[in-house]
Amino acid sequence: MGAVVDLVALAFSAAIITFVINMVIAAYGIFVRHNIVKKILALIIFSDSLNMLSIAVGFRVVEGYPS
Repeated sequence: MGAVVDLVALAFSAAIITFVINMVIAAYGIFVRHNIVKKILALIIFSDSLNMLSIAVGFRVVEGYPS
């Protein structure tokens, strides 16, 4: 059971790192790009990544609870 918990923790860590990297790339697009359409797309990607990050941080795995 310990290996499963370690694997789940590794998956959550990878997901959080991916969301943060995605947010950094989107912030770069917001501040550097001059085209308004590209800025809006980067802002949408940034907000979606922030929402997914908040969901991932609030998610808890409880043993015996059906997922």
